[in-house]
Amino acid sequence: IFYTLEDEPEDDVALEILDRDGAVLRRYSSRPSGRKPTKPAFGAPIDPVVPKKKGMNRFVWNLTYPGPNLTDDALMYIGYSGGPVAVPGTYQAKLSYGEFSASASFELLKDPRVATTLADYQEQFKLLVQIRDKLTLTHDAIRSIRDIRQQVQALSKRLVEAGQGEDVETAAGALEGELTRLENELIQTQNEAHQDPINFPPRLDTRFGFLYGYVHRLNGKPTEGAYHRFNDLKPRLAEKLARYQGVKENELAAFNALVREKGVLPVIVGR
Repeated sequence: IFYTLEDEPEDDVALEILDRDGAVLRRYSSRPSGRKPTKPAFGAPIDPVVPKKKGMNRFVWNLTYPGPNLTDDALMYIGYSGGPVAVPGTYQAKLSYGEFSASASFELLKDPRVATTLADYQEQFKLLVQIRDKLTLTHDAIRSIRDIRQQVQALSKRLVEAGQGEDVETAAGALEGELTRLENELIQTQNEAHQDPINFPPRLDTRFGFLYGYVHRLNGKPTEGAYHRFNDLKPRLAEKLARYQGVKENELAAFNALVREKGVLPVIVGR
């Protein structure tokens, strides 16, 4: 995408990619996100920055929708962490800053070397979105588990230091154990380098990530095996999320009741 600016704008420049109905599917900015991966190859890809220098500028859209919302320590070994590839069709690019706005339509064409039909691309896109959303759901649970465990540890430490936390410390230890077991089933926490998955078995998020990468690389209609594998993984995630809900409704509720008795604010569970 090429565009010319008479001067370098003082405002942030936004570049949006819209579908044929005008719905925004990607939004990029000249302001850096500020997010940095904790380690190379870990976490989700970082969006490129929109250039806004005086004169001719060039921005390359990688033709993808938003990817899964992964934790920064996620490693999709031999998998994929980007977004589903857009289906061939009509799209729009909209550039805006301050009160200025301009847009142009463009056509995304299929690779003429392959016999993949539009219906095949649409099936591939639909399955990629479904897998992506399960990955996001998995990592939302991981973030929530870690947040709750951190709060439990902090509350327990404060009450023990205040001399009124012996029973709280016992309850906290049991709750932390349940949360850690769930976390370790959702993500491999021992991965420190890109080759570590050779030594440590993949967890549920990596299994989704491998399938996600497999379907992404097909350049066409998903195989029957891809659907079978997805249908195999979905109930595994549902079981773990149901267990997590049970921990919140039982062990966490009991822990919160205990700390309330001591006049302390309980653990806050985010939405």
